[in-house]
Amino acid sequence: MNCSRLFVIALLTFLWGNTWSTVAFAQDSAPPAPAPNTGELVFFVPSSGWVADRTFITLSKSAGYSALSRKLAEGLAAADSTPVRVIVAGKSEAKTLQVISDAFRSIATKQLRLLDFTFVGTAKASEQIASLVAAVGGVYHTRTTLGYDLPEKSR
Repeated sequence: MNCSRLFVIALLTFLWGNTWSTVAFAQDSAPPAPAPNTGELVFFVPSSGWVADRTFITLSKSAGYSALSRKLAEGLAAADSTPVRVIVAGKSEAKTLQVISDAFRSIATKQLRLLDFTFVGTAKASEQIASLVAAVGGVYHTRTTLGYDLPEKSR
């Protein structure tokens, strides 16, 4: 019985350690990647698992904007003077919505008429994003799937 408990603890420790190291790599090295042959930028929001994503969302609401939302906001803000075509997708739709909402809130009242924004997700989530894009004067599109695989480095 003690061996099985030790095995479970060792397995959970291994999985926990690998999950966090993978997440840190994905968040630190996932700048927008060009979509194949389209000139669009893809911003992918990684998932850290249900519990970690819920914690991320709660902290974003109470402690301020995340590094991911600031990175996205920086890319979006360029649309005040240059055309920006961006696709935003993520493994966790709730986390992706939070990152997008925070990014748009952080750019506040800027007018981004040169923004061409595509959200990959459900129709329900799409409605929330459409109003954010409209508020800054951008063009909005939605897709249910990305339509191609991301390069390994972007995941």
